[in-house]
Amino acid sequence: MKRSIFIFTCLSLCLAGWAAPVADKELSGMMAMLKNGKVSECREKLESGLLRHASTIRKKDVIRAKLVELLKNDAYTLSLARYQLLVECGDEQLGTFCKDPQNREMLEALLADRTWMEAFLCSSYLDGRGENALEVLAEIWREESDELVDPLSRQLATGIALAFGISSRGDNLRERGATPLGRFRYFTKAHQEGRLHRMYDALEAWEMFYLAAATADDRSMPWLLDHINIPLSRYTDACWMTEYRGGTVYGGWVQAKGFYDPWTEAMGNAENTFRHGGVCGALSHYGTQSAAAHGIPAIPMGQPGHCAYGVRFARGDWRGGFGGPYGGAYVSPLDRLSKHTDAVFLAEDIFARWNRNVLSRRCVWMAGLFMDLNSFSSRDCYFGPLPIPESIRNKSKDDEAMVAYRLGLEFQPKNAMTWKDMIRHRGAADKERCEQIAKALAKAFPTHPYVAMELVEVLEKPYMKILESKGADKAEQRAGLVKLWAPIFDAAGEEGWYGWQKTHTWNSCLKRVGENPLARRRFTDMLVYSARDSSALLAAVLGWSQEALTEPSEQVALVNAIGKTLGNGSQGGDAKSRRDFYNKLVLMTESAQAMAAFQSVSLQGESLWDEGDRNQMDQKPPSGFPNPKGKLLSEGGLLVLSSSSRWDRPLLHARLMTPELGFFHTSGEINPWVQLTLPKLGEPSGIIVVPVGGNTGRHLPLQVSVSEDGEQWTKVWETNEMAPFWVIGLKGQRLRVRHVKVERIGEGGDVFHLRGILVFGRDLQ
Repeated sequence: MKRSIFIFTCLSLCLAGWAAPVADKELSGMMAMLKNGKVSECREKLESGLLRHASTIRKKDVIRAKLVELLKNDAYTLSLARYQLLVECGDEQLGTFCKDPQNREMLEALLADRTWMEAFLCSSYLDGRGENALEVLAEIWREESDELVDPLSRQLATGIALAFGISSRGDNLRERGATPLGRFRYFTKAHQEGRLHRMYDALEAWEMFYLAAATADDRSMPWLLDHINIPLSRYTDACWMTEYRGGTVYGGWVQAKGFYDPWTEAMGNAENTFRHGGVCGALSHYGTQSAAAHGIPAIPMGQPGHCAYGVRFARGDWRGGFGGPYGGAYVSPLDRLSKHTDAVFLAEDIFARWNRNVLSRRCVWMAGLFMDLNSFSSRDCYFGPLPIPESIRNKSKDDEAMVAYRLGLEFQPKNAMTWKDMIRHRGAADKERCEQIAKALAKAFPTHPYVAMELVEVLEKPYMKILESKGADKAEQRAGLVKLWAPIFDAAGEEGWYGWQKTHTWNSCLKRVGENPLARRRFTDMLVYSARDSSALLAAVLGWSQEALTEPSEQVALVNAIGKTLGNGSQGGDAKSRRDFYNKLVLMTESAQAMAAFQSVSLQGESLWDEGDRNQMDQKPPSGFPNPKGKLLSEGGLLVLSSSSRWDRPLLHARLMTPELGFFHTSGEINPWVQLTLPKLGEPSGIIVVPVGGNTGRHLPLQVSVSEDGEQWTKVWETNEMAPFWVIGLKGQRLRVRHVKVERIGEGGDVFHLRGILVFGRDLQ
C-alpha cells in the first residue's frame, strides 16, 4: 500500500512539472526548429519527453489507472497532440510547408490550441495524410485569420480542411468549382446574416465536413440560399424542384458529355440543373446542395453512390431523399476507412461521443509512441488484464502498444479508426489472434456488418499466410477465410444487412474465396446459417444465389442447406415434408420479391407435386380460351398474394402466369389481391384473367390495375359479371407496365382464388 502511494505521488509530481509555462516554452522551441526545417528533430524531442513520462507507469499494479490519468492530463495531452500532428503530416512535407511564414503563423496558432488540434486530428481518419488538410487550413488562414478567432469558425475551417484535404472527393470538389475559401466565406457570411438553419450553431468539425463536401460550386451556394426557403422536413423532397428527364427539348440527353457546358459561364451548377433537369444523380446532388446551403448536413447516397441522398435531421437521424439513405456513400468523414453508408451511420456513434473519441485516439497515439521505441520489445514488461475487449486478450505478456490499443477500445469499443490501427499494427500475430479479433468485431459492430467486414478484410492476407505456413494449400487457405467472416455474418441478422449492398458484399466474399468447391460450399452454408432466424433474409440469400451461384448443383445444395438449417431436410424425410418445405420457400421468395429465386424454387419443387397439385394442373383451359398476338410478358415473373391459406398451393403459383394455368388461394379477408411483377418493363396489348370454376362471390366485383413502379396505380378494367375467363384489351393505350394487380373489391369478406393471369404485349427493355 505504501509503495503504491509512493508511486502515485511521484507520478503526480512528474505530471505537475508538465505545466503551462513548460508547454509555452515547448512551443517556442518547436517553432524555432520547424522554421529551420528540423522537423524530425522536433518530433523526436517531443517523443523523448512523452516516453520519459510514460516510463513512470510501467509497474503491474498501477499501469491501467495511471495510463488513464496520463491520457487525461491537459499538459501531457497537449504535447501528445503536437507530436501526433507532426506524425500525421510527415517530416518532408511539413518541412516544405514551414518555409512559408504565413503557414508557420497558422501552424503556431493550431499547435497552441489543444481543442483545435484534436478537432483536426480526431474528426476524420487522417491515416498519415494530414499535410493536405493542413495546406487547406493555411489557405483559409491567409485570407481570414481574424475570423478564425471564433470557435465556430474554427470548426468550420477544420471541416473544410478535412473535406478538401483528405476526403476521397477533395479533388472532385475543386473540379466542380468549389474552393475552400469560397466555402468558408459563404457560411461565415450566411451565419452572420442569420440565414442558416438553427442546427448550424451546434455543429462540430466532423459535422461541418458534410457542409464543406457539398458538391455545389461557389456560385451555387448563395443562389440556393436565395431561391429555396422550405422547412427542414421538406429537404428530402428538394430534388423534385428540378425536372427528372433524360431527353431534352434540344434533342440531346442530359447525361451526354458536355450537355450543361453552354450555360456554365452564365450560372452555377445548381441553377443549371434547376433550369435544364437531369436524371438520378443530378436530382440527388441538387437535393443535397439545397440542404447544405442552409447549414443542414446532407450527402448523396445509393448505387453507385449518388443516385439517392440522405438528409441529416439531427444527430443519428438520417432520412432518405429520392430513395435513400442506404447504399454507397458519396463522401463521409470516414470515407478513407470505408465508403459504405454504414460508415456514415457509424460515424454518428463515434463522433457524437466526442470525449470518448478523443480518449480513444490518444491511446492510438500512445501506441504509436511505444512502437517507435526501439527497445520496448526486449524490456521486461508486466501488465494486468484489461476487461475490454476480453476476446482479443493475448494470453502471453503483451507489449505497451497493445495495452494502449486495448485501452482505446475500452474508451470507445465502436471506434473503427482505432480498430483499423490496432489490426494493422498488432492484429495478425497468429491464427488465434486473427480469429479472436473477428469475434470481437462481431461483438462491437452487430449493426454495422459492412464496416466490420472491411476491418476483417485487413486480416485476410496475413491470415492466409499463417495458414500457408501451417501447410494449408491454396484452397484450404481460402476456405479458412469463412471462419474469419462467420462471426460478423452471424451477429448482423436481418437488421444489419440492407439494400443492394448486402448482395454486393456477398459477391465480394464469394469472389475472394475463389472457385474452389469446398470454399464456396463453406461460404454458402455459413451464409444460410447466419440467416436462420429471418425468413426475409433467407429469401434474399435465395435470390442472390440465382445469379451468384453459376452451377445448378450449387443452387440445389444451397436449398438443401436451408432445409437442414430449418430442420426440414429438403433431401431427407418423406415426400410430404419435402413438399411443405418447398411451399414455404416459394412464399418466402414472394415475400422478399426475389423473382429469380421464386422461379428457381418453383421449378425445383415441381417433382414434389402431390395429387391435389396434379389434379389442378390436369384441368384444361376453359373452352374458347384465346391465343392473343404478342409476346407472353408474364411468364417468368413473380407473384405476391395479400395472404396465403391452408388451401393455397404455392408450388403452382409460377404456372399461374403461363398458358398451362396454375392456382392460388388467399385467406378470408376484405379486398384480397394478387400482384404480378413482369420480368421486364412492357407495353401490354391485353390481359387474360382466369377464375376458378363457380364460386362467384369469391371473384366479384373484380378490378385490374397496372403500374410502372409498383407505387402509382392506374385502373384499366372492372367487372361484376362472372365468365369462364376475362379478356382485357389494352392495345393502343401505350401503357408502361411492370406490375399488374388483380383484386376483389367491395364490402364483403371472403377468400380469393384464380387459375391464371396472363399478360401479352411487347417488351420495352
